[in-house]
Amino acid sequence: MTAPDTLATTNGCDGGSSIVSGEFDDSFSTVVENVCPLSAGNYRPQEALSAFNDQQIYGTWELLVYDQGPLSSITLNNWSITYTTTAIPSIIPIPDANFKASLVGNTAINTNSDNEIQGSEAANYTGAIDCSNLNIASLSGLEFFTQITSLFCGDNPQVTQLHLAANTNLTTLDFRNNSVTALSTDYISSLVWLNCSNNGMTSISTGTLTDLSDFDCSNNSLSALSNIALCSSLVSLNCSNNSITTLNLAPLSSLQHFTGNDNSFLTLDLSNNPVLSTINCSNNPDLVSLNVANGNNANISNFNFIATNTPNLSCIQVDDPTYSSNTWTLIDATANF
Repeated sequence: MTAPDTLATTNGCDGGSSIVSGEFDDSFSTVVENVCPLSAGNYRPQEALSAFNDQQIYGTWELLVYDQGPLSSITLNNWSITYTTTAIPSIIPIPDANFKASLVGNTAINTNSDNEIQGSEAANYTGAIDCSNLNIASLSGLEFFTQITSLFCGDNPQVTQLHLAANTNLTTLDFRNNSVTALSTDYISSLVWLNCSNNGMTSISTGTLTDLSDFDCSNNSLSALSNIALCSSLVSLNCSNNSITTLNLAPLSSLQHFTGNDNSFLTLDLSNNPVLSTINCSNNPDLVSLNVANGNNANISNFNFIATNTPNLSCIQVDDPTYSSNTWTLIDATANF
């Protein structure tokens, strides 16, 4: 089993197993490796689960099950973890020295000006935390700042994980130029401004972000933004420099700025986005269909419409071909309106 911060324990049985259901806890007397094949019951793990004590609970827990026997199979129907949490500590544990120094040096947080962050100081702080570009590797301890509204932690390339399930009041989140490859926003549904650019991200969930206005996920490794249509308040979207093939932007009637250059779009339909004022879909070599006939093309000036380096795009659907031909010059010579 692997915890969110990658700490792992290994347990196993060398013989066949017919276990129907069971529970593992360090307090049980029967050690799992001494009973093979297993049957339903309670077992003490081969490696103590206490190794997870005082570790981060928020994030992704993984249970890996291996069947190394010949001509056999294994089925995992379900599994769960039961954990207990302690009261907020009197002194907040902050293992990263640089992160701790930034918090201790903030007099709005460290109100008694000592060398620690008290539990009460973390719990009562309602402002922003800015720890950008401080050579931070871990933000452990952030979970005790449950009332912060803004977090700026970008330009810390050693940061690989963000656990924000306890930071439910966040409206602004900026972690650009880090190394976070995935993010779930299920617990931070109040976000209005999100910048996760240049992280190497492969997935991000945005389905709960109905208040999100400004979203920058550029320069990542995203192949899809499957829930973006649910971000009904979105005004600005920058998804450039990814590997996205399709986008459903039709429900986003408030969208004003779309930057989607350097992707793998096949088709792009912006005809249901009536207040668009900027469009950049350049450097999409696979793009064959572009529809921007939204009834308000006059809202887009010359340099705010860019569709260059799209060699397979021959016809762009617009409101008025004459207006677009006379106004929008940043298109390929092979394309027409």
